[in-house]
Amino acid sequence: MKGLVQAFALPRWIEAEPGCTARAGNWAARFGKKAMVVSGRGSARKSGLLAKIENSLQAAAVPYELFEQVEREPTLETVEQGAEIARENGCDVFIGVGGGSALDATKAIAMLRDNTGPAENYQLGRRDWEAPCRPWIAIPTTAGTGSEGTKVSVMTNKGLGVKKALYSWEMVSTVALLDAEASVNMPVNLTRETGLDALGQAIEGYLSTGNNPIIEAAALRAVRLVHEYLPRAVENGGDLEARHNMLLAGLLGGVAIDTGVGLGHELAMAVGSHKGISHGLLVGVLTPWCLEPSLGWADNRMAELAAAFGCTHDESEIKARCFIQLIRDFQQKVGCPSNLGALGVSKDEIGAILKAGKLSTNIGTNPRPLDDAVRSAALEAAIDG
Repeated sequence: MKGLVQAFALPRWIEAEPGCTARAGNWAARFGKKAMVVSGRGSARKSGLLAKIENSLQAAAVPYELFEQVEREPTLETVEQGAEIARENGCDVFIGVGGGSALDATKAIAMLRDNTGPAENYQLGRRDWEAPCRPWIAIPTTAGTGSEGTKVSVMTNKGLGVKKALYSWEMVSTVALLDAEASVNMPVNLTRETGLDALGQAIEGYLSTGNNPIIEAAALRAVRLVHEYLPRAVENGGDLEARHNMLLAGLLGGVAIDTGVGLGHELAMAVGSHKGISHGLLVGVLTPWCLEPSLGWADNRMAELAAAFGCTHDESEIKARCFIQLIRDFQQKVGCPSNLGALGVSKDEIGAILKAGKLSTNIGTNPRPLDDAVRSAALEAAIDG
């Protein structure tokens, strides 16, 4: 039967309004007695956003601890440290502020707060979660990862040398505060990369073999929002309307991948683990190259997405190919490199990338079933350009 929806979760509360960060303290008071604010190493402080959150907590009479230790690529050791500090200080509600790394770390800390033992055991499936996630509030400063809407927390496993996810529906944010004022200082390159990540997530979520009607609605809207507002945000970082709508696209893109992603995200994780290149940039570059292998497998669905990008052809097969070209044109419009070769990735590295991919993730929801031949061909095409 079409239209069945397997159980999945969304943020419990969502606010999307410039300035809504000021209400973080009120939300924290609703869900806990002592907060931990989790952020990167100085970025939230330098922007003044951390001070706004502290003022909000003080006004709501909520005591708090600061954990400003999240790296650009957060590690299992970092979130273990955060969870231990939370336990020692009685923190029972968490506020994550920053990009995807900070939010991923926040949800992992909130989850590990009452689930003891090495985080690696949960990451590698050696142990099941026993306790629920503590409430957490997401304040994203980038528009693309959608971490506030996902069940995924990507952490670097230094022992394996790869980035790998922890999973639980419990980790979807309790409150998502989408404050365009929090993202106006985002650099152009980060605006571009996170926006293209949102686009890739929306496309792959829409094409996922595990999707459902709710996911489809979120994904299609995200595609339209990115198409309309990312060029504006790249051109003018102070465009508050563009920033607002890109935050919405980021959340919807995160929701879109909750029932599965495709080849683009699998290879982005693998290349990122091997080369240390930004995930959003890799998704942006890889998306069209990773759609091509699914031509003939998902033409009708790609045709539906093509309409959101302005394609007017009648035949689905032509529309699907048109869509891939439109994605390439859009990449060029916002200043994204067109191939992996431009990022310093060579064909000699394909074997190592595939090896990293096997340790990092294994996607089963791509329209075309994946094997190493499909992966290798997509990487070769993406490297050559």
